Amino acid sequence: MTLPNFFIIGAPRSGTTSLYHYLRHHPDVYMSPKKEPSFYFLEGVADKLKGNGTRGWLKTCATTRKAYLALFEDVTTEKAVGEASVVYLSSEKAPAAIHRDVPDAKLFAILRHPVEQAYASYMGFRLAGREPAATFREALECEPSRMAENWQFGGYRRTGLYCRQLKRYYALFDREQIRIFLFEDFKEDPTAVVQDILATLDVDTSFVPDTSVRHNPTGVIRNPLAHFVWTRSRPIRSGLRNYLPQTLRDWAFPFFTQSGVVKPPMPEEIKQELLEFFRPDIEGLQDLIDRDLSHWLGLC
Repeated sequence: MTLPNFFIIGAPRSGTTSLYHYLRHHPDVYMSPKKEPSFYFLEGVADKLKGNGTRGWLKTCATTRKAYLALFEDVTTEKAVGEASVVYLSSEKAPAAIHRDVPDAKLFAILRHPVEQAYASYMGFRLAGREPAATFREALECEPSRMAENWQFGGYRRTGLYCRQLKRYYALFDREQIRIFLFEDFKEDPTAVVQDILATLDVDTSFVPDTSVRHNPTGVIRNPLAHFVWTRSRPIRSGLRNYLPQTLRDWAFPFFTQSGVVKPPMPEEIKQELLEFFRPDIEGLQDLIDRDLSHWLGLC
């Protein structure tokens, strides 16, 4: 039985999809063929989750231990075995579940300014055809009721409370097991971040990933027809995901976004409101990860 020995735990919309793809091309690294199995979040609770499109999303995950272990059956000589599930960062149960199975695991997180991350997540769910709220303001107003109803997504404020979330991991894992990066670092020099991770995993650091491709961009597909087809085809795509080769899945999104992806600006008043909401957590995060985040305390 093979389990991962490292996890990319988040944050959402912070470059984790690109990081997953860069790492999976390393000859000494095995990445789960499902990019986000989310098992340690879903174990025992999958059937309780609500929200638009959640049934389809669950089909792309590993909801049982048997299905999760099957993802690692093809591991051969790879020294580093990993997976990337961004729901692990905000999950209350994932840290203890991961520690139960893999107490020596290496954990990696890329953190994006929580205000930017909240809006990017909203736009991502809109792009996927899952977010019914026509405006970000409306989605934020719906957040309390959605969380009370146990929606799988829509906790746009909740997912940005990084200090609160990381404390759960630091309480269980040694500090040396956890590596935290900022999204701006990854965006500026993704190769440096990848090689830092490779060094932590004790595999060949001379590997240089192809960082020319930006995976999982955020926004709305510029071409109206392509946008309509992509969002309306979500149930079909979810159903076929497990039967299509990775190369075809990698091709699909770039094909539909050939016309480009546009990201409407976030209203300034919402920026300010969210910044004040996140301010105490950002201030705590500075001390927790020993990183100056003063640039996060101004408007992003």
